[in-house]
Amino acid sequence: MYKQNVKESEKQALVKERNELDEAVKAYNEKLEVLKAQEEVRRKKHQDDLLWQIERKKQIQNQENQDKLYNERAAKMWEADLTQKLQVQKDIHKKRVIIIINNF
Repeated sequence: MYKQNVKESEKQALVKERNELDEAVKAYNEKLEVLKAQEEVRRKKHQDDLLWQIERKKQIQNQENQDKLYNERAAKMWEADLTQKLQVQKDIHKKRVIIIINNF
């Protein structure tokens, strides 16, 4: 009877130890899953930050290109307008010269 009690208590001790180990493994796995989820969120956030930075850089570059094109167009229009005004002044001057020559 004593041997049965000893075997039974040893068996219960082993079952208890196994249950404790199972609980410890389960807790460890849960912590590991939480860490994996946090790492995934961190990576996703970092990736989103990088994508935002790339998009912002593209926007700035596009704005700079538009500004450059606008300035080039404005310069060409100013040059064309100035050329036209100079031509008008030359024409007026030629007419005056012709009138002066014809009057003498």
